[in-house]
Amino acid sequence: MSHFFHHIDLDQSGLIVCDASDVYAAVKKCRDRGYEGLLIGDPMAYSKKFADSDDPFWLGSDEGQLFKLTLNDVLKGQIDAGADRAMIPTGYIGPGDRDAFKAAVHEAATVEREDTIFAAPLDIAWLSDGYIKQTIAILSRLHLPKAVYLGSQGDPLKTFTSEPVTNIRRLVTEVSDVSIFATDLEAFDVLAHGATAASIGTGGALRHIIRPDQEPQSPRPRSDQSPTLLIPELAAFLAGSTMYKRFANAYAPTCACLPCAGRALDTFLSGVDRKAAQQHGVATWTTWLKNLVEQERNARPSWWKGFCQAAVDAHDAYNVAIRQRNAFKPPKALKLWAELPQ
Repeated sequence: MSHFFHHIDLDQSGLIVCDASDVYAAVKKCRDRGYEGLLIGDPMAYSKKFADSDDPFWLGSDEGQLFKLTLNDVLKGQIDAGADRAMIPTGYIGPGDRDAFKAAVHEAATVEREDTIFAAPLDIAWLSDGYIKQTIAILSRLHLPKAVYLGSQGDPLKTFTSEPVTNIRRLVTEVSDVSIFATDLEAFDVLAHGATAASIGTGGALRHIIRPDQEPQSPRPRSDQSPTLLIPELAAFLAGSTMYKRFANAYAPTCACLPCAGRALDTFLSGVDRKAAQQHGVATWTTWLKNLVEQERNARPSWWKGFCQAAVDAHDAYNVAIRQRNAFKPPKALKLWAELPQ
């Protein structure tokens, strides 16, 4: 993880370290290795259990403990390990489980710490037209900062038509102090439309969450070990193997970011390239973030819309370059960001 510490803009950004086994050790390791920026530990409680009305949180194993851990013990432990903010370990909130959702918010409201974030790991159904009013109403009751995670097998924004995109914008507009964590370039859309913060996963498995009773599924064969790569001009994540195949008979674009230093984007082909792909991604979206925050707040939606339209258009340019019609197709979310009103 330390391989991309120096690519993080400490003035505008920070790091969320995800560890379901020992988040305290993961946070401490980051500090021990010299990371001095904003740091949050995510215990990934949503990967351990479903939230329910009687027990919405996962407080870890009691094995080896003389006394049962309390929520305050867990939060204090994260801060003592070196985190700047403590994350409430909320279980996965399934579609329509209003009682579990309300119970988690009710218990979180009793927390009197000022260094705490409420994790809201929501099945993507909570962002549908049928549930969005309830989602907003429940989260609006809580005084703490809120971090929403989007749960789905695969890209959450492919689940419906335009509902998740439009309703996430509505969520960050109508609920105070709300962020979207563990996502992809949706982070920029919500930041442009008023979210407090957002995080992008450095790998595909960290760009959404899944139900704790499911295993992650991938459309790629297991033999394909190439990392997922952020293609700057396309504003899209593609497998390194996809870039290699598409540019088999053409010169691939290169990247001028500091880690790549002119490296061709069709050369990320195996597991050993994963760190380089992560460094490239962090360096690339950090530059985009600087461009976004340089805009006046009321101009950010327009800047983002234009950015996305340019990326949609770049897909056609790539197809012309490789002489393959429709080989590169813009992701649905990217097209919506370019088309929807600001």
